[in-house]
Amino acid sequence: MSELDLGWEDVLRRARRRPPRRRLVFAAVVAVAALGGAPALGVLLTRAPGARLPKAADRSNVAVAVQPVTGRVLVEVAPWKGRDGICYVIKGQTDGCSIRSRRGAMFNAKPPSGYTFDARVASVIAIVDDDDGERVRLRLYPFRTRLGVTFFVAPRFIHRAARTFELRDASGRVLSRMRLPR
Repeated sequence: MSELDLGWEDVLRRARRRPPRRRLVFAAVVAVAALGGAPALGVLLTRAPGARLPKAADRSNVAVAVQPVTGRVLVEVAPWKGRDGICYVIKGQTDGCSIRSRRGAMFNAKPPSGYTFDARVASVIAIVDDDDGERVRLRLYPFRTRLGVTFFVAPRFIHRAARTFELRDASGRVLSRMRLPR
């Protein structure tokens, strides 16, 4: 056998050896970290920047609505500087400022939410599907004394868009019905 043949045999022998255990453990740790962290990183990279309280808001007079179970802030609202109205943010959905009007309201289809200046409103129902007419009673967050507005949000995550909103008074009578365009 020549010296070249002996070198080749040595290469083949080393190739058959298993990698050291430390390298295997390190590779497994890296794989688990990548698989576990990838979804979180993906959410962060694909999520749109969150809605924020507009700059026109009087930040010295902010009121908040908090989800009772989790303590998560759902709504922030403040007076509109220099105008008779409010600036608001419904977390994860929308923000803006609105001039106060006696019966004014704003509606978001998905997830069902919005606000109204109508002081008579005691409940809001969202009809989320025209076919089966699923009715969802929205949770109210009134800011009537300081700001004269009531916000409403879905009590749970709803995958379908609301098509109709019914604003009702304390006796259950429909004050107004708003049908959103498709």
